[in-house]
Parts: sequence; structure tokens; C-alpha cells
Amino acid sequence: MDRDYMIFVHITDHEGEKIVAQQDHDPVHGSYPTSQWEKGETIEESYDFWVPADVPAGVYTIRIGLYIPEGEALKVMPNRCPTDWDGRRVIIGHLEIE
Repeated sequence: MDRDYMIFVHITDHEGEKIVAQQDHDPVHGSYPTSQWEKGETIEESYDFWVPADVPAGVYTIRIGLYIPEGEALKVMPNRCPTDWDGRRVIIGHLEIE
């Protein structure tokens, strides 16, 4: 990549329309910008989320993507995506809130 993108992680309803929690930051918490990533490289991160107490119980979807601070999100290429996607976010899992 020739630009430094930010990562966003959204916890959403099943349809992906309502975001109940989110986190945005520089990759690897600012220590490894996307302009330094190599093709085929795997980047590993972990996230802690605080879900508001008023979020109803249920199963929510975890979605991740990249964007530049000016607002342009990277598009997800369906032929290169190993999982479900919605155009700009990849679905990486689910979270059950009790």
C-alpha cells in the first residue's frame, strides 16, 4: 500500500446497519503503518470492547475494514475475501451479548 490507512472494527446488528460499539486506530496501535506492509503478510492485533449496558441481548456481527482519515474506505474485493463482506467491511466473527 502506498498510503497509511486506519483500521476500524464495528460490532453491528445482523444486517450491519446499526453499530453498537466500534474502535478506530492506526494498525498495531501506531507502530506498523500500512505503507510498510508487505504483500501476503499477516498482521495480528487484538481488541478490547466496552459494549454499552443498554445494548439488547443477542448475537452481533464483528466487521473490520480500513480507511484513510479523509474518509475513503478500502473496498473489499469479493474474489479475494475468504469470508463474508458488505463492500467495505469483512465479517470476521460474531459476538453473543447476554
